[in-house]
Amino acid sequence: MAGATLKRSDEARRQILSLIHDGKLAPGAKLPSERRLAETVGVSRPILREALHALETMGYIDRREKSGSYLCTAVPSDLRARIEKADPRLLPFSEVIEVRKVLETWAAERAAEAPERADVDELRSCVRAMVRHSALRDAEEFARYREADLAFHQVLARMSGNVLFIHLFGFLADLVRRSITLSKRLVRSHFAEENLARHRAVLDAIERRDPAAARAAMQAHFALVERQVAR
Repeated sequence: MAGATLKRSDEARRQILSLIHDGKLAPGAKLPSERRLAETVGVSRPILREALHALETMGYIDRREKSGSYLCTAVPSDLRARIEKADPRLLPFSEVIEVRKVLETWAAERAAEAPERADVDELRSCVRAMVRHSALRDAEEFARYREADLAFHQVLARMSGNVLFIHLFGFLADLVRRSITLSKRLVRSHFAEENLARHRAVLDAIERRDPAAARAAMQAHFALVERQVAR
């Protein structure tokens, strides 16, 4: 009986890994409820818990006290650990932006080729959230603005249809969240309003299904970010 239970939990683990690698469970996102995930995978909740424990040990899931479980990027945990623990002087934020600029201008172009209505609506929802918190009156409001901003880019990553990029973006987003220097710079300037305008331009180009305009709008966005970081 124990062997059969183990086999079912192994199969559940493989199914969840497949959902993660296919981008159906997004890196950085909160894991669905146990009930919902158990129904998706087709196992009981005790079996699901065994599978989740195994995935946590493997570095795919981050269990956070009081807030739930979150999916880590599929970038190998040993590589993540080396970069995350690196001296910031060895991994300048400007270099993270440089990599994102190349990848995300491409992603915006891809996203504008044949956008699904649900994805466009999700981008619009992210922009609305950015508007609500653009005053950046306190640390909590800044955090909400930043998360809405990153969520916008994560939707674009998903819209690119490239599974490798979906997971790579999740990893890069984690590096952005840890950038205290950027946070201080944003709060001290009018960056939030200018940044919001750039996101609206990207959204508008995607809605018009204009890949060239989407690429140009994303390039303009990163030009703004690079100027801000250089200050």
